[in-house]
Amino acid sequence: MKQSQRIVKNALFGIGASFIGGVVYLATVLTIAHAVSVTEFGEYSFVLAFAMFVSNVADSGLPRMLIRELAKDREQLVPLVGAAASLIWVISGVICLLVALVVPFLHVGTDVKIAALGMSFATMATFHAAGYSAALRAFEDNELNHLGFVLHKILLLGFVFLVVKFHLGLLGFVVAHFVANALLWNFYHMVVTRLYARVPLRFDVPLWKSLMMSALPMGGGVMLRQGALQLDVLVLTWMTNLTTVGLFSGPYRISMALRVIPQTLSLPLFPLFSRAAHLSPARFTEAYQWSVKFFALISFPMAAFFTAWSQPILGLALGARYLPAIPAMQLLGIGLIPFFLSTLFQYLFAALDEQKRFLVCTLSLIHISEPTGP
Repeated sequence: MKQSQRIVKNALFGIGASFIGGVVYLATVLTIAHAVSVTEFGEYSFVLAFAMFVSNVADSGLPRMLIRELAKDREQLVPLVGAAASLIWVISGVICLLVALVVPFLHVGTDVKIAALGMSFATMATFHAAGYSAALRAFEDNELNHLGFVLHKILLLGFVFLVVKFHLGLLGFVVAHFVANALLWNFYHMVVTRLYARVPLRFDVPLWKSLMMSALPMGGGVMLRQGALQLDVLVLTWMTNLTTVGLFSGPYRISMALRVIPQTLSLPLFPLFSRAAHLSPARFTEAYQWSVKFFALISFPMAAFFTAWSQPILGLALGARYLPAIPAMQLLGIGLIPFFLSTLFQYLFAALDEQKRFLVCTLSLIHISEPTGP
């Protein structure tokens, strides 16, 4: 298959998966929001935001570096993925220990602390899944990667329905996430094993060091970028109360369903960026320009619709009790445009082996925007 055909195939599967997965995830969020009080929804949002922040710290850019290295040399599948999988186990163990030490000091109830700890463990399963899905992305078999993404969202929705039906509460939602994430991990592992090769764990300290030295600058930038998406909820919890967090989380979780779209669509471009940056600077520039134009074209209408129709969307989706959050809904809609466009840059910098520059740019942006913050 030609490169252009492969990109079109991956883009089509990405668009389809983004739409289906986004709709299913939105249904999951709305199911939870309608089934619990605003305060309880705030508890769930805080727990999820805390766990996602932990997951971003653990990620450290490792799956992205794995994609880049495999895209350049596919013959290194077994040693690279084997070493990365074992390294992910080590990182997960360290992160889980740190979370267990930090959680007791959170200013929330005991039940929320337990849920935050459990949800953090659940997100580690997605970290392991990302290690195997990196092979699918590098080999550009993205239809299988997207299939796992959609199946994960469908399973999560099904488990959430069971939790709501049997009134299992916050801990039930945590278990639902854990089981769905563990099944996703198992799915990607099974696909890689059957499609490519059996990948045993490999303890290769020099390769670990090489991967981490490349990954950490990128991981730091990505952690700051993705962590900022969760810090809104975490800071709001610290400064106000869980009822306010629940009100904000209504429109916030709806916007997150749309933010899956650029994240999904940018992944098929990463192997192309990596090879083009290595072989043809002119082709890399062309791919970059085409990608930015495409992401701009799809972001503007979504942002306009989300902003102009914020009141009916919020009222229809969540009900009258969430209408005080309309201003937040409108601002989140405007924010979709820069989010769509900026999603590409983590992959562009990684393809150019400029992870440190990406980290510096991200830190500089945070420093510049600091005086204008709340």
